[in-house]
Amino acid sequence: MEIIAREAAFEQEFLKRRQLEGIQQAKDNGKYSGRKRIMPEEKLFEMVYMKWVAGEISSKGAMKILGLKPNTFYRRIKEYRENNSIIDFGI
Repeated sequence: MEIIAREAAFEQEFLKRRQLEGIQQAKDNGKYSGRKRIMPEEKLFEMVYMKWVAGEISSKGAMKILGLKPNTFYRRIKEYRENNSIIDFGI
């Protein structure tokens, strides 16, 4: 049984390596660019962000307006704060 498990793990690693090689080859040929980044319009994001920080809207309300899922919403907030030198007060 242990031999079968080792063989399966080896096969899985081999397939993963081949997949990564194929992706790299496609990138080198300019045929693979990955998933497009989800980013709402900058002015809309700033407006919603300011309302969210002021407590005028909830985070769920902000996500609904922007059409973002929680992970993406908080990632964009982190990026916005880093790029605009906004101090994070734990909000």
